Amino acid sequence: NGINYTFTKKQADIIQFLDENSITQKHELMVEIGSEQDDPKGVFRKNGKYHPAWGVIIKFDKKGNYWLDY
Repeated sequence: NGINYTFTKKQADIIQFLDENSITQKHELMVEIGSEQDDPKGVFRKNGKYHPAWGVIIKFDKKGNYWLDY
């Protein structure tokens, strides 16, 4: 979308996994990246705000499925 984003290591791991696996269940995703959190939303949220890429390129269907849209 022409916007450059900066990610933490965990966020980058999630982006990479989603890029390689298209639609993924949140539990599978979090296990694969070795996160102690159970939902990617927590990784992309800090101080009550979501990362700027959340909802723009990182999509979810509120049923536990996540994918990239770029």
